[in-house]
Amino acid sequence: MDSVCDNNKRRPCITMPGKPAASTTCASYREPTDAEIEESERAVQALMQRFRDRSARGECTDCGAKIAEVRQVGRCVYAEPCGHRVGQGDADRVRKALGL
Repeated sequence: MDSVCDNNKRRPCITMPGKPAASTTCASYREPTDAEIEESERAVQALMQRFRDRSARGECTDCGAKIAEVRQVGRCVYAEPCGHRVGQGDADRVRKALGL
């Protein structure tokens, strides 16, 4: 478990703030530019807005298909007819949230 939690063992070429210096270097590593960070943030915000919009319309957040029903499989909740996972927890609560 230590190797999973210890960043120096998982990513030995990256020094994280407040952690020991990297134990090796990686020729491929580079910091993203400000423009790349901004573009990534825009993409994440657009994805989250699409998720909220589709959820509000009762659509699958993955493919946009109208959700006719949800089914419980273990802890997961899947949309029908597309079959994509739309959450975890109780299918009855998801039905209520979607107005089904």
